[in-house]
Amino acid sequence: MTLVKQFNNMKITYESDQAIVIDNFLEKPCLKEIQTQVECLKLKQLEYGDDKIYKLNCGTIYKSEKKYKYDKLVMAPLPIRDFMKTIHAVAKEHSFLGAWKNFSCMAHAYASGAELSWHRDAGNFTGAYTFYLHKHWMHTWGGNMLIASPDTKFDVYKNAPDGIEPQDMYAQQFNKILPTFNLAHESKSVLNPGVGIYIAPLPNRIVFVNKRIVHKVERIDASAGANYRLSLTGFFE
Repeated sequence: MTLVKQFNNMKITYESDQAIVIDNFLEKPCLKEIQTQVECLKLKQLEYGDDKIYKLNCGTIYKSEKKYKYDKLVMAPLPIRDFMKTIHAVAKEHSFLGAWKNFSCMAHAYASGAELSWHRDAGNFTGAYTFYLHKHWMHTWGGNMLIASPDTKFDVYKNAPDGIEPQDMYAQQFNKILPTFNLAHESKSVLNPGVGIYIAPLPNRIVFVNKRIVHKVERIDASAGANYRLSLTGFFE
């Protein structure tokens, strides 16, 4: 993979304080290599409960068993290693991601009917990226990234009452609770002001977002059939 060639063909389609969308991220031979590599990765179905951002009706989602880190590239298969080098070269050009030193990479596969609920990324991250690597996507299949207006306040965590132990792997470190069933307060937050933008999951498109945004993955429509929304995602830290 030649980074110079990557930069020559990339196209910034959208840019704001919330997100940067770049199309034609990889040359076709490189794209085919990483698509083939992801076919070989070992995946596991998401188990609901560890992360309350994934609600119980989020549907069938698979994640790669291994999470690769840039500071340990030798652990990644060669196509993913080269992909992460390109991510590094491009991301360092965009200061809105903050002062990061490392980032991760995992594969995700969303089946028909799957979604990711509204959330703001937790943890010590400065930003994130999503790269779409499915070979085809129709506008009727859903799966868009929805980004709420920057005016949206998403302070939905509550202090855990005495005697209650948070089980969410993120919330427990702050002794907070993110509700699973009673979503009234969360709904009021998301629906105020209740506007935003969408980013379609076009093949060979990458989206960089900063940590502050409130966003979700729109549910995959039944018309997608056996097609999966495939992506490589990671967090900058």
